[in-house]
Amino acid sequence: KNVRSIRVEIVCWDVEENENGIEGVILDAVNLSIGNHLMYTNNRTKDHAGWDNIVNGGDGWDLSGTWVRSSSAWSNRSQTVDLVELGYSEAALDSEPRIDLIEWILGNDGPLDGSGYADEYRLTAELRDANGNPIATYDSGIEFCSDNWQNIEASFVDYGPGLREIHVEHFSRDTEIWAGHFGGFTDAMQLFMDFCQGFEITPTIVHETMDGNDDGAITLNVSGGVPGYEYTWSNGATTSEITNLADGIYTVTIVDDFGCESIESYTVEAGDINTSTDRIEALNYLNIAPNPTTGFVNIVLDLDQQMEASLEIYDLSGKLLIKHPSNSTRHQTYNVDLSNYSNGIYLAKLILDNQVITKKITKI
Repeated sequence: KNVRSIRVEIVCWDVEENENGIEGVILDAVNLSIGNHLMYTNNRTKDHAGWDNIVNGGDGWDLSGTWVRSSSAWSNRSQTVDLVELGYSEAALDSEPRIDLIEWILGNDGPLDGSGYADEYRLTAELRDANGNPIATYDSGIEFCSDNWQNIEASFVDYGPGLREIHVEHFSRDTEIWAGHFGGFTDAMQLFMDFCQGFEITPTIVHETMDGNDDGAITLNVSGGVPGYEYTWSNGATTSEITNLADGIYTVTIVDDFGCESIESYTVEAGDINTSTDRIEALNYLNIAPNPTTGFVNIVLDLDQQMEASLEIYDLSGKLLIKHPSNSTRHQTYNVDLSNYSNGIYLAKLILDNQVITKKITKI
């Protein structure tokens, strides 16, 4: 689960050290089998290893060359992949990973140049449960090859729980019915399995009732992926619910039991303190406009007595952005410029002698 990267390095050279050409080692593909399985290719083994129900129409399958090719009548074969045997847990398979089956096909010209690349090909696939019953199927129908490689792809999503096996069968024949092996070429079939399709995350956020109370909370309801979720919060918590929160931004990394990861951030907003003017007897009038704002905002203050007043602007992480120094006043207008700050919520903290009013400013 904790593996995040795999590094592969290949070093080779021409032992004869011939500098007059490229005569070193010839490399084939490196295959990493983590949800990506190269199914039996047969151009390596030169036999039908791994395939079942082999039908050799006409002169049958030819496995001697670089690619497998068919003959003058329909040839087909199938194979069944036991995913549990490959090591996938039932819980992981029940999470409905995306399944992609891909095979490349190429027309095979007849004895006369240009006489016929349009060989026929068909692919069928079934997702099966533990009893071999199909839960989803695919049939490409008859596809015609050409003189260029093309891929035939079967994809499966949202097919429900119960996946345990994948059964595939392919068919091929030469439409010109030449003797010999002039049916289409097939290259290696690949099976891709994507278990990390994302989580469904429903957050419930409780904001602070009053600035400084530290009574905010975030609760996450997570589904999707493979249950057995682990949580790592930016404040060090490791549960789906965190409480006693001050205002600010909290980031969580969620990892399911298969190792799939999601990173999310949530904001707990500060509550207001003394936001009604009757809580400060000397405060006659307080106005913030425009709010929301695109940049500039005016904060107008009117008091019925002289008081020491100052203004501070914070972002939701608690960082002080702007400060207007304290001065003795009864009537004050603060010009606040948020033009150089990103859109979001900011906190205006007005300090009147020893009393504090906190208001929200929204920049859009």
